[in-house]
Amino acid sequence: MKKYMVSMLALSVLVLSACGNLEESGGKVTTKKTTNDKVVTTGTVSDDSYQALLIDGTYKTSVARTMAANRLNSNYNLENFDRGLIELSKESFKTKDYYLQEGQYLTSEDLKSWLSRETSTNKLGLNPKSEKEPLVLQQIIEKNFLAMDSQKLGGISLGIALNSVDYSTDPATEISDEVIQTQGKKIAAQVIKRVRAIEGVGKNTPIKIGLFKQASKTSVAGGTYFATATSKKGDKLDDWTEVNESYISLATDSSQSLDDGLETKYTDFKRNVQGFFPNLSGFSGTAYYRNDELQQLSIVIESNYYSVSELESFTQFVGSSLSSIFKIEAGVTVQINQLNNTKAVVIKPTGESEITAQVFQ
Repeated sequence: MKKYMVSMLALSVLVLSACGNLEESGGKVTTKKTTNDKVVTTGTVSDDSYQALLIDGTYKTSVARTMAANRLNSNYNLENFDRGLIELSKESFKTKDYYLQEGQYLTSEDLKSWLSRETSTNKLGLNPKSEKEPLVLQQIIEKNFLAMDSQKLGGISLGIALNSVDYSTDPATEISDEVIQTQGKKIAAQVIKRVRAIEGVGKNTPIKIGLFKQASKTSVAGGTYFATATSKKGDKLDDWTEVNESYISLATDSSQSLDDGLETKYTDFKRNVQGFFPNLSGFSGTAYYRNDELQQLSIVIESNYYSVSELESFTQFVGSSLSSIFKIEAGVTVQINQLNNTKAVVIKPTGESEITAQVFQ
């Protein structure tokens, strides 16, 4: 597979490299060696994103990675769960001070026992003991933050996903917000105690916890975080703080209440793109709001087929339309798919006007 970068300013296509290499791809991406000459970072696409820490030139995946896949009931929930935790983490672990690393302390064995019901043979289960009660806890994810000056652990963020619907029963059982909130905070208190006991975490490492309400399988917007708390030291959490965030599917009933002009911009963009390339099989947009302000707009365009020349021309047109229509502070990402495989990505970073894109062939 070859990878191309399209600059929407120069309107040209440049071959960058074969897949598998660490490369510059249109943003402010740098590679930096640390003093031990074995650790490098990918740099950042924007000032508001974390640099990932590489060990011996390799991205260090989570030690519980096998438990992360397919635990949530939709890709929409999975993306919001992961991305939302990173956004929450920025409040406590600034991108200019910390590197991001996937979780290295919670193992698959830990999660397997914690996510199950409490039984006589599994005392560590955090789901209700009684089979008559729904399964509330669905998943836990971990992110580590390493201090830039020392590359040592400086903080941990944990996301706790809670079900709004338990699909393990027939028929499925809806779970009230009251139960989700009560059980979520109870589970969080137990998780903090257990994580503190893990070797390498220590008693003084700040640990941030976010509670995530998983939406139903049919939701195309996905779930949201609704509360967060921090344990600065020891195994006690500070007071819980409400999280005000929402994911809104555009051109639906839920988006009719938007009063910031985004719905109109999205409709104009969609009309432009469909007019240029009418043979599209899908077009969807999701807006992410935090504290009632637009943070990110994600658009997915589907087609059953693009020729090489069609894809390059279409990507350039998408970038030009994005640049002329979405003159907004928030970031915008447009994913161009062919039969559910990503063929190109067009990006406007938060706070910037320059549009860049990558075309995959």
